[in-house]
Amino acid sequence: MKRLIFHSAFVILVLLASCTPEIPVPTQKEKSTDLLVPSDFNWKTTQVIKVTVAGLSLPADFFSTLRIIDPEGNVLYTCNYNLRENLNFNLTVPGSVKELQLTYGKRTLKASIVNGSAGFSFMLN
Repeated sequence: MKRLIFHSAFVILVLLASCTPEIPVPTQKEKSTDLLVPSDFNWKTTQVIKVTVAGLSLPADFFSTLRIIDPEGNVLYTCNYNLRENLNFNLTVPGSVKELQLTYGKRTLKASIVNGSAGFSFMLN
């Protein structure tokens, strides 16, 4: 008898637990033509940055790997760089990036992106 009551209660509990309330389904469908976007909205998700790296006046060449990294740690640019040279190039980065980091050997420099440019210098301040 106890077994029958236990099984009956279990079956009722399972049936009640499986019941879910109905979720109302909207009858009006949204159309993509209903969306209004200003005509001056910028759809670009990237920005082109002019990167400048000012080298040093050294008596001999000094090469090492130069990397440009975003704040999330993604390497955006890498090259074998001679510290005696100046370097200028355009770099496409995500539109949300406001700062870049340069690593050269053990040296790390940071630069904010201002007016579409980021400049790095190895000169000691």
